[in-house]
Amino acid sequence: MQVVASPAGGPDAQPHVAAQVGLDLSVDGRSVTSVTIAPKATTTEPNGAGCGTCTNASTTIPIAGG
Repeated sequence: MQVVASPAGGPDAQPHVAAQVGLDLSVDGRSVTSVTIAPKATTTEPNGAGCGTCTNASTTIPIAGG
């Protein structure tokens, strides 16, 4: 499963990455996990040098039994 959290976009939007994100995940009303994560950001220039940067962040959360 992939969970994506994105800030509001628009012409004046600035790229940023949350320092921490809280996640409460349940299935059929039963809690699977409740964690606070600190995503690790990376900045790349996917279209080549000088064409603009793209910043993304990710982390992996282990889920018992899954």
